[in-house]
Amino acid sequence: SILQNADFVLDPSEAAIVEQRIAVFNDIIAARAADIGAPVLDINAICGVLADNEIELFGIPMTRTLLGGLFSLDAVHPSNTTHAIIADSMIALLNRHYGLTIPRLTPFEYLWTVFADPNLDKDGDLRAVGRPGAGLLETLSPALGFTGDPDDFNAAVSAAATKTRLPPARDGKPWTRDRVLSALESALTASPR
Repeated sequence: SILQNADFVLDPSEAAIVEQRIAVFNDIIAARAADIGAPVLDINAICGVLADNEIELFGIPMTRTLLGGLFSLDAVHPSNTTHAIIADSMIALLNRHYGLTIPRLTPFEYLWTVFADPNLDKDGDLRAVGRPGAGLLETLSPALGFTGDPDDFNAAVSAAATKTRLPPARDGKPWTRDRVLSALESALTASPR
């Protein structure tokens, strides 16, 4: 119900305002960097390309969708894998602009990042490892059924593990899907947008 509530989801006109502000800030950044001869990495453009195109790394399709591995569970912040792509792009830009020889990420480093990424469903069972304790959504997401995968490289094992483990609630009662959604709604209502 939260995603149907206009107070919690950007409508097209609000999204357009955000996009306009991003463009204004990026123009300011580009102008200031040009004043001092500094290179600029357009992270917004990188994230846009990743969001608009499915990529495949090590045989694993990666998308912008929930558990697609390119963005975190909030679908806004870059995942570990996207941070690696951004970092490697920054290294390439610095090397090119300043004539440096900073080592780029190796295929092994990319492989390790992809396989360790908690936001990516690696075995296609619609669950990822997640990061309990990294915030309200991430802590409660196992009760929603999209994180808490005990073996994200084996769909059969992951699907067989039906018991979700969450930290106990403060009142000692077990977490249920309804309690999780209620906690999320309460947190979102209490926090300014």
